[in-house]
Amino acid sequence: MIQQNDIRDKAPASIKTMLTEKALNEIRTDSNLRAKLMLVEGKSEYTIKRWIEEESNDTLTKPSYTAVIADHTKMNIDEILMSINDR
Repeated sequence: MIQQNDIRDKAPASIKTMLTEKALNEIRTDSNLRAKLMLVEGKSEYTIKRWIEEESNDTLTKPSYTAVIADHTKMNIDEILMSINDR
C-alpha cells in the first residue's frame, strides 16, 4: 500500500505561472481589453492596472482572465503565460 507521504515526495514541483511581457503590453496598451478584464470579476480599471504592475500578483493568470485575453488578442496560451518553477 502506498503511503500519502510517498505520493507527496514523488509529486512534481509546484508550477507558478505569470503573464508574458507580450500579454502585459497588450493589457497596458489596449483599453478595450482592460474593459473586458474588468467585467470578469467586476474589478476597476485601476485594479487591473495595479495587477499588471505587481510581479507577485498572479490573478490575471486565472483561466477566466486568460480566456478573455486569448479571445480578444487571438494569442495562444503559450504567448500569454509562462511557467516559473517555485522550488
